[in-house]
Amino acid sequence: MIEAKFSYDIAVLKKRMAALSNKVIPYMKSTSKQVAEFALQKIKYFTRAPTYTKGATKLADLWEMTYSRKGTVENYIIKNTYPIQDVILFFEEGTNPHVIRPVKASILRWVDEDSGDIIFARSVMHPGTIQHAMLAQTEKLVQPEFDKYIQKCFQMTDRMLGK
Repeated sequence: MIEAKFSYDIAVLKKRMAALSNKVIPYMKSTSKQVAEFALQKIKYFTRAPTYTKGATKLADLWEMTYSRKGTVENYIIKNTYPIQDVILFFEEGTNPHVIRPVKASILRWVDEDSGDIIFARSVMHPGTIQHAMLAQTEKLVQPEFDKYIQKCFQMTDRMLGK
């Protein structure tokens, strides 16, 4: 499954800053949620073009963010719930032109979207899929936001410590 994980450990702040951690942790929590939501928004933006072949479900609609906490570590996980995960990789990395042949049947059958005609064939030459690089593009946008988040947390602690 394709997923991105954003984690932080509250215990580290509590050990290092004692009383100051009570002021920094709420800020950290709200800001980390904002960074995770920004990442979710961007991954949906970059996956808006490809569509599922059996309907109007877009890959962008199949991303979800979950929150979990294990001890003092809090996680935001963004993952794609698309039923066939290989398809996501095909859109991410692209595919070369290839022949499609039936696996369980002896002939392929589909409906032409333009004319509405039913078409039969023993094999079809697929032109390939262009590379969308959805995850790579999202990472390029989210990394500076994440760096700003870390910088703001350090600036806040420095301000409170009087440095």
